[in-house]
Amino acid sequence: MAKTRRLSSDAVEVLHRRFYEGRPSRLKGLEEARANEEIARKIRELRKAAVHRSAARRPCNLSS
Repeated sequence: MAKTRRLSSDAVEVLHRRFYEGRPSRLKGLEEARANEEIARKIRELRKAAVHRSAARRPCNLSS
């Protein structure tokens, strides 16, 4: 019996099925990319918080 094609309107599901399903090396790369993205987001949040903290400590110069 031939495989029946699953129909889906979910773009993520379609892309996953087309490019990642049955390809362990691609799935591994995807997981690595997700881990790197998570680390990058944390670094960005920490830098943003540090900038806000340092800006809050600076005295305000109101002389014009």
